[in-house]
Amino acid sequence: MVERDEANLEPDLRALMAALDWSATGLGPRQAWDPQLSAVVRTMLSSRQQMVLFWGPDKIALYNDAYAPTIGAKHPRALGMPARENWGELWEVLDPLLERVIGTGESFWAEDYPFPIERHGFLEQTYFDISYDPVVVDSGAVGGVLCLVTETTGRVLGERRMRTLGELGTRLAGLTDVRRISEVAAAVLADNPEDLPEVAIRLLGRDDDPALLAVADSGAAAWPAPGTLALPLLSASSTAGVLVVRVNPMLEVGGPYREFLDLLAATISAVLSRAVAQEQERLRARALAELDRAKTELFANISHELRTPLTLIAGPAEDALTDLDDPPGPRQRDRLELIRRNAARLRRMVDNILDFTRIESGALRPEPVGTDLGAFTHAIAMSFHPAVDRAGLDLRLDCPRLARPVYVDREMWQRILLNLLSNAVKFTLAGHIRVTVSELGERVAVTVADTGLGIAEDQVPLLFRRFHRVRGAGGRSQEGTGIGLALVQELVHLHDGEIAVTSTPGVGTAFTITLPHGSGASAPAEGVPVSTVDSYLDEAYGWTDDDQVDTEAGGWALAGRTAGATVLVVEDNADLRGFLARLLGAHWPVTVAANGEQALALIRARRPDLVLSDVTMPGLDGFGLLAALRGNPATEQVPVILLSARAGEEAAVEGLSAGADDYVVKPFSSLELIARVRSTLELARLRTHQTAWRAALVDALEDGFFTVDADGTMLEMNAACGTILGYGAEGLPYAPPYPWWPTDPDLAAERDRVLAAALAGGGGRHVLPARRADGRDIWVSISLNRVPGLADGRQVFVGTLREVTADVRAAERDQVQAGFGAALAEVTGVEQVLDAGVRWLGRAWRGEPAVVVSWPPDLTSTAPDAPEVLAADPPTTWADLPERARIALVAARTTRVPQVVTDQSGAALGIAGPLDTSAPPTAAWVPFAHPTVLPEVDRYLFSALCGQFGVALSRARSYESLRTVSETLQRSILGPTNLPEGFAVRYEPAVSPLEVGGDWYDVLTLDADRTAVVVGDCVGRGLAAASVMGQLRSACRALLLRAIGPADLLAALDDFAELLPGAFCTTLFCAVIDHRRGELVYSSAGHPPAIVVGPGGDSELLNRGTSVPLAVPSTGPRAEASVALTPGCTLLLYTDGLVERRGETLDEGMARAAEALRVNRELDPAEIADKLLVELLPTGGHDDDVAVLLYRQPGLAGRP
Repeated sequence: MVERDEANLEPDLRALMAALDWSATGLGPRQAWDPQLSAVVRTMLSSRQQMVLFWGPDKIALYNDAYAPTIGAKHPRALGMPARENWGELWEVLDPLLERVIGTGESFWAEDYPFPIERHGFLEQTYFDISYDPVVVDSGAVGGVLCLVTETTGRVLGERRMRTLGELGTRLAGLTDVRRISEVAAAVLADNPEDLPEVAIRLLGRDDDPALLAVADSGAAAWPAPGTLALPLLSASSTAGVLVVRVNPMLEVGGPYREFLDLLAATISAVLSRAVAQEQERLRARALAELDRAKTELFANISHELRTPLTLIAGPAEDALTDLDDPPGPRQRDRLELIRRNAARLRRMVDNILDFTRIESGALRPEPVGTDLGAFTHAIAMSFHPAVDRAGLDLRLDCPRLARPVYVDREMWQRILLNLLSNAVKFTLAGHIRVTVSELGERVAVTVADTGLGIAEDQVPLLFRRFHRVRGAGGRSQEGTGIGLALVQELVHLHDGEIAVTSTPGVGTAFTITLPHGSGASAPAEGVPVSTVDSYLDEAYGWTDDDQVDTEAGGWALAGRTAGATVLVVEDNADLRGFLARLLGAHWPVTVAANGEQALALIRARRPDLVLSDVTMPGLDGFGLLAALRGNPATEQVPVILLSARAGEEAAVEGLSAGADDYVVKPFSSLELIARVRSTLELARLRTHQTAWRAALVDALEDGFFTVDADGTMLEMNAACGTILGYGAEGLPYAPPYPWWPTDPDLAAERDRVLAAALAGGGGRHVLPARRADGRDIWVSISLNRVPGLADGRQVFVGTLREVTADVRAAERDQVQAGFGAALAEVTGVEQVLDAGVRWLGRAWRGEPAVVVSWPPDLTSTAPDAPEVLAADPPTTWADLPERARIALVAARTTRVPQVVTDQSGAALGIAGPLDTSAPPTAAWVPFAHPTVLPEVDRYLFSALCGQFGVALSRARSYESLRTVSETLQRSILGPTNLPEGFAVRYEPAVSPLEVGGDWYDVLTLDADRTAVVVGDCVGRGLAAASVMGQLRSACRALLLRAIGPADLLAALDDFAELLPGAFCTTLFCAVIDHRRGELVYSSAGHPPAIVVGPGGDSELLNRGTSVPLAVPSTGPRAEASVALTPGCTLLLYTDGLVERRGETLDEGMARAAEALRVNRELDPAEIADKLLVELLPTGGHDDDVAVLLYRQPGLAGRP
């Protein structure tokens, strides 16, 4: 809902009509209007319906408030004017309607009637529901036309645009061709010429208009020409084209119209995006298919070319192994067997790739023969049993003979089953493998199930995809081309069968093949081809060979200076693992591991001098092993060489960037590998030598030396550092919070802050507390500096450490002694001194608050009283103190030297010492919070503090004696405390707590009707000023009792003050109050004027009887004045200490006092006195004595 801006509203129509000079219009004065006209106008103005009345021949316009927004800027100019002048743009439409009603006398109505109207600065297309009705005058003629209108522009335009959007969505549904989409969209939009007079869709690449290209590049709408809007048609993250619209000039460009155009562009963009995405997906699928075919063809071509060299490799090896005339020796036989096994494995991979090519070309067709599939499957599985048994698994067969033969290609079926069994052994680390054959009606089902690692759910649909390998699958080996299961599926399909897989990670996997019985030729039962089985068996044996390899160590001639260094070979392929062990074992001691986990276990048991690791292995691969070694400070310097089948610069950069010392690509020559191993070992030996030299140099330092990383973890330390902290290098690394950090929670936040600030700021020097491993608290000075990062990018800090416990303790002692003295200097009373002393003594040794006891002065008595506990927190008695404390306190009193109480280990539990006081004998006891070592210097410090404590206590006792004398003097010289009715006095000395000073007051009853009041202020304060004040007060009382008036009294005191040292320039205000007459006679010797406040709040300063202070020479007599005291008025006499403030004049202070007296005048005098002291005296204390005297003149009813 829009709030009305009342300040900017036009006057309503009633006010406008009342203010309009109608005599200047065609209607004439309102008094002369036709009654029908007046009646219609009254009805119209009170209605909320949009109404306009056209009256008379000139069709003079009158309308109501509801109609005014309809004509926009024409209001209020249109009121009282001929319609032709204000509706000229639509007069050709409006006038015929009005003339029709006037001429026929009949009403006219219509819905959504179009009117072109200019109301907002442009000719606008609008629609209205209208009802034009004649207004008949008394003569029977039509005097005017009353028009009731309701604007429907928004609804008409909205429905029209929704029809266009709906038609657009319907016509574009299902279209996927970009050009067809643009054609259909342009045709739909052309059907709405009212909103879209001209429209075009320009697709990128087909239009070189620079303005449209700019819209496409920016992705934002623009106006390439006046009246033409270009909107980008977005497709995914790019622009597919531009929608160009010539806008209707009779519609406001903005608001709903612009939203409609944006919706059109968004709808077309969505369809284009879908079409582009589908087209890209089709192109991507076509490209992938082409790539797959190209890859298969490439592999097939390579495989054809590999057959000849494979034959020349495998053939001589087979001949040599079967040569009975010249059989090879044991070492040569091992090498030939290695060649034969891997040549057979390579031949099988070549055959698989060629089979794919033959399948795709249709050249590979099965030759099915009738087979007892149960028996044949059983025979194949049993041929693979040795590999299953060697893997430590159980082979379970359920392969009964079948009633009907199944027609299969026996060689293909063997490859299918051996492939599944081989995978089961590879990915089953424990448990069993089950092979099951069963009849399912017209089909036969064969299932190979295992209890292996299982397959993740998202990987199952990808298993039969060519060249796909399940990442992170684990198992006994990571070797494989990713075509085995894809070939199995193709071979099964050639038999019109299906293969399915179910798997649960951690539980196992089951492959189920279903085949029809089929048809074909009958053949006698044959055995399993041995060569095919041997190939699979050799590969499976490689996964399960143990790690004991004969290395036949030789003279290690090629090892050079690296002889004796140990090498760990990590390789999952048993043949390559054995080959590397034999090759390197001739030069260095070698141990082997089949995967990363085994390697880490061996490294923890015994760190090798070099690790040679394959990259691709089950479980923890080569990169994972490398990261684990580099992440452990104990192994981060072990050199690592990575072996990988991935060739190329990028692969080598990846390995070296990960932290490898070298990267060797398979295949490699033996001499090359030996040279790289020797080179890496030699560099490692030099680094080790340099590291040892550096360690020896660092250990020779007397200061502690250490390094930490960016997280604050201590990576290394020298021997001195371990000696200082009590924690050696054997515990590295040490991560925060360090074991030597104090456990005090109060220090935790500070130590964390210091460490964070040092690491963030690049270092610094800090002195911190520490706790050694033996429990002793020490202080250390640490200097930390940032150094350039290591090769792996880690930030490193180096630091030095030195024990500064003695220096810190000395500084603490100095600080304690200074603080102790300052704390005692700030207090004066005995209780204050005792409280400060016991707290500081306890704080000095981080112990509990001290206990102070005293003995009676007379120690010669046969039955002396028990010592008195003067101070303790919490309060206690002598009897409740621990016995060891009482013994120590008595010993300290008698020997006059500190007494230390220790435990069995010699650690101090507390200390007692005498306080050097005159009397009575006093001693202090400090219990320690923890047993601690107390050096001799701390005993001297305790003795010195006890001496300070005793002196301060003696001073406090003397001070309190002086205070007693002062209080006695105070009572003797200050004014009376028993005052006549209506009086109140207050005195605040500047020197606390001695309540005496130079200011005084006096109230003296002269007779039944008169009372004398005096307020004076001597120069100075304290006892000296009080002595002068006492003599002046006594002289003043004597003179007043002789009935001397105020002025004569001051004159007499002038002579006395001249003779009295310290009385010069004393100010004094003396007055005599006549209660019965209500009169005050006064004279002032330079004193601040008294203040009188009447019961109504009027105030007066009594400054007419003022002259110079006492004993100051003057040429004239003392002045005297009088003032009437009205009933209920309040009189205030005071000294300047009440109104003086720094930075403020005395007049300002007196004005504040008068205002405070006026505000509080309803209170009784005693309450007013308290209020004035609170409101007028500074909160931080005052430098001058203050005396206040108040008097209330009686006689006003209801006033105290």
